[in-house]
Amino acid sequence: MLTVGRTAANLQDIAERYGQWSDTLSYVRGRHSAKLGTDILLDRIKLFSAQNFSGNYRFISLESFGRSLAGALAPQIGERYVQAFSGEGTPGVTVHPDSASFVGFMQDEWRMRSSLTLNLGLRYDLQTIAQPPVKNSSPALSAAGLDTSLLRTGKTDIAPRLGFAWAPLRNNHLVIRSGYGIFYVPTLALSVSRADFQNGITVQTRTLFGGTPSGSLIPAYPNTICGPPDPSGLPPSCVAPATVAGNPILFLFAPDHQQAYAQQGSFGVEVQLERDLAVSVSYLVVKGTHLQRTRDVNLGTPTTSAQIGIAGTGTILTFQKFTHPRPIAGFDRILVFESNANSIYHGLAVQMSKRFAHNFQFRASYTLSKVIDDAPTPYAVAVPAADPEMLSDPSNARADRSVGDNDQRQRFVLSGIWALNYANRLPRVARAIFGGWQLSAILTAQSGQPYSGLVSFDLNNDGNSSSDRTPGRGRNSFHPPATVSFDPRMTRTVRLTERIRLHFTWEAFNGFNHTNITMVQNTQYTRSRSAAVCGIAGTPCLVPETTGLSAFGTPVASSGPRIMQLAAKFIF
Repeated sequence: MLTVGRTAANLQDIAERYGQWSDTLSYVRGRHSAKLGTDILLDRIKLFSAQNFSGNYRFISLESFGRSLAGALAPQIGERYVQAFSGEGTPGVTVHPDSASFVGFMQDEWRMRSSLTLNLGLRYDLQTIAQPPVKNSSPALSAAGLDTSLLRTGKTDIAPRLGFAWAPLRNNHLVIRSGYGIFYVPTLALSVSRADFQNGITVQTRTLFGGTPSGSLIPAYPNTICGPPDPSGLPPSCVAPATVAGNPILFLFAPDHQQAYAQQGSFGVEVQLERDLAVSVSYLVVKGTHLQRTRDVNLGTPTTSAQIGIAGTGTILTFQKFTHPRPIAGFDRILVFESNANSIYHGLAVQMSKRFAHNFQFRASYTLSKVIDDAPTPYAVAVPAADPEMLSDPSNARADRSVGDNDQRQRFVLSGIWALNYANRLPRVARAIFGGWQLSAILTAQSGQPYSGLVSFDLNNDGNSSSDRTPGRGRNSFHPPATVSFDPRMTRTVRLTERIRLHFTWEAFNGFNHTNITMVQNTQYTRSRSAAVCGIAGTPCLVPETTGLSAFGTPVASSGPRIMQLAAKFIF
């Protein structure tokens, strides 16, 4: 697969002006320490975007790309071309997703007894956002209850907080802590700005697919539908031609959109074993509710059961496919920012800490955790760039409920500092040679984050060719190898005079030079229509990616090799 075109992030520019005022009033009386405060933030944003204005091409092979370069166009099934047009005939659009946040809080730290402290708090969050300026007056949208100029924000976002710390033993060597709180998440300007212009009027985005009648209109690379690219690099500024097949893609907020929030609860026990040594065990639960997700609501349902075989085998896989026309006429994908995604995190952490004493300190921690969610993300705001982050089946969100993308089942971290101060009592010359040294290091070992096995084409016919999983496989059912990183550091300080010191540092990152894989090939199957390739499976069929650099699971990125660096500085 080959994707050609400018990086989407290079085609937008954001200018922001912040104004903030905050104040806190503290009051202490007896066993109570109370605080009352407010925080006001005004955010004025000017966002310019020309994403997809210069076209975005997707080829399934280098051969197809070469034909396009030569002007001998023959778009294949699985290939597509996306281009955005300004309704105002300008090379890009400018919007102002301004917002204001008002926060008020009060809290009280109540020392009920010398061994028991209670924390009580209450917070109110209010975010006001400039409404999307353009309403698409399509009767089909109105009939579906969709409004491109509507963005609802919460006005009753009250968040309580509660916590306590209790030392039940007289020697205070045992401390029990627990807490609970609700935390609201502001709506990002990134998605607000997209709804401001991707309304089918301000910006009109068209998608042309190979193997369909619209495929004949795909331009030869690097041309766009507007013609050859401008030598200056300025994006095309033509209005979407009426002859171009395909309907506009919309981004808008759901009519029942709500503010996302997280509930966080924790319970921990800490025991002091020695004067400078402590062990703690804690459990953390975080539940995300009304998390944002982008979903295509313009798909004909119900889906139809379909089958496809694996090349050269009798294995048949069953999947659901969208076969009905899009129900909201006049539009392609209608991508709605919903607030009905959820997540849950459970984490158990064990930690041992030794405070600095006798020239040495260390900390060791181990975390066992799990994240389960149904594919929430507030960053899926552009197509086709964000297509991999969207639901595999927009009509069945539960099919994507699984371990989350950021799930890291196990993590171990060991860090320490050793000050070699044993030369202080040596003679002056020996002290000058052996004194002032310090060793430190951090060792991190952690599980790899999960990924899904995908097919390389739009298997379920939902208009998104980047999120289709292998039939029968759940989301994030594969894991790369664990990563291990050892980062040592050695320093020495030489005192030249009473006020001047010379400080030397040597440090290394990934000192073991371990290959820490951060990304792998996640295409498990491609499609073939060749009877010779498919054999008894029939055509079309799925062809396993098992050889070469494109083989499924092959590493394509790592955190990098060992790096060492030296530094010296004067301190005076």
